[in-house]
Amino acid sequence: TYDAYWNVATFSGLTTNYFPQFPRDLIGLTYQNDTFFILYTASNKIQVENDK
Repeated sequence: TYDAYWNVATFSGLTTNYFPQFPRDLIGLTYQNDTFFILYTASNKIQVENDK
């Protein structure tokens, strides 16, 4: 993502540096609410995470 106010990228580097519990081949995610979301991976798998 990009922060227009500071004119810099907000995340630069590997996803695992910021979110170590997520799959290494993560390509996207969709939030359902504050604690539940669906992860999409490059290996064509879907992972459901519940943060409760």
